Amino acid sequence: MNIKLSTFFSIIAGAILFIMSLVMYEIIQLYQATNKLALIEHQRYEMTRRADELRQSSDDLTRMARTYAITKDPQYKSAYFKILAIRDGKAPRPQNYEDIYWDLSKKLREMKHPNGKAISLEDAMKKLPYSKHEIEKLYQSKKSSDQLAQYEINSFTDVDKNRSMQSKAITLLHSKQYHKAKEKIMLPIDTFLFSIKHRTQLEIDATHNEIKSIYTKLLILFILAIIIIFTTMYVIIKKVLNPIAYLHETILAFKDNKKDLQKRKFYKDEIGQMIEQFFDMKEKLEKDKEKLRLLATTDPLTKIYNRRAFFEIANSFFKLSKREHTPLSFMLLDIDFFKKVNDTYGHIIGDEILKHLVKNVRINLRKSDLFGRYGGEEFVILLPNSDSKSAQTVAENIRQHIEQTPFQSDTKKIYITISIGYSSLKDEDTTISDIITRADQALYKAKRNGRNRVEGEL
Repeated sequence: MNIKLSTFFSIIAGAILFIMSLVMYEIIQLYQATNKLALIEHQRYEMTRRADELRQSSDDLTRMARTYAITKDPQYKSAYFKILAIRDGKAPRPQNYEDIYWDLSKKLREMKHPNGKAISLEDAMKKLPYSKHEIEKLYQSKKSSDQLAQYEINSFTDVDKNRSMQSKAITLLHSKQYHKAKEKIMLPIDTFLFSIKHRTQLEIDATHNEIKSIYTKLLILFILAIIIIFTTMYVIIKKVLNPIAYLHETILAFKDNKKDLQKRKFYKDEIGQMIEQFFDMKEKLEKDKEKLRLLATTDPLTKIYNRRAFFEIANSFFKLSKREHTPLSFMLLDIDFFKKVNDTYGHIIGDEILKHLVKNVRINLRKSDLFGRYGGEEFVILLPNSDSKSAQTVAENIRQHIEQTPFQSDTKKIYITISIGYSSLKDEDTTISDIITRADQALYKAKRNGRNRVEGEL
């Protein structure tokens, strides 16, 4: 999982935008499908209502015709032609026609059902999305209803003539022939209602399935969004928070000069590179620090302790020896007639001779012994756990080794000798300077007694 953070978050952002786009698209689809379902159900209601209105108007016409034939009350005849005029669009259509009750007084009826626009039932049907088959059935029913209406209107003439003709009209309006004519009106309406119910139910079911499919897609998108969110959180914890917390703790530990900093491997992303760069920087700083320490504690020519570093460490050994009551010895050595060497061979050869001396002195020292440059051609040596006898032996070995090992230049051999003064720790010593002073006096004695010798202050 070494993908860069910028690339990863770009992918996540792209995925989120893509999912959001899909969600918005599906929401729009859901909105459209919901509206479509509402429209289908509304149109189904309107189409059924118009069919019921045709059936209701036919029944109202029949009832008014029969009532007029029996009572000869002109209000029923007037209501008959009113219904017919409304159906044919010759009179304003009352609101909520399907709920109208014609036996109410005209004033009360018009108050409950105020007039609207005049529109024929046929024209109202044309505005609705009937199928061709359904339109044919409605027109068939309307045609049969119009034929029956003409038959009923003709019966009014018989009613108006005399009582005998009235009886004939009543008989005709209740005859089997009349019922057959009514059947021709109602059967197409029943067929229409079955057709509209079946067709619109299929459309409703299909729209419901479409809505269900959209909800399923939205659920899948929601699950994908949850997966992306948890994946992003996991990656942020693994690739961002954990590495940053580790880097923060490491920087604080480094600030507190802790040495045991463990480098952990994370990912090869931006934060991983930051961690790598931090440890590279830390390693460089430690190397630079070590170089500075060496520069501060090491003589640049001979690569042994300089005077300040030597005495800082030597003082610690002095205190330890005093506390533990262990022996400690100190020696000063000096190259005999070194000024003459420099005057004869030059300072470059003189520097090489100093390095030659250091190399050969070290051969005769232990790892625990301290060796430093005191200044110029003078050197100091500290021998822990060594008494004066051991110091004398070491000093003599060094003197002899230097005497017997000449410096080899490109053209000649140069022999040198050294004088050494040594001293050991005494109970009355309070500082390391007490030992150094006696060693210095011993060195002076060695030079005074002819050089190339070892002297000690016991």
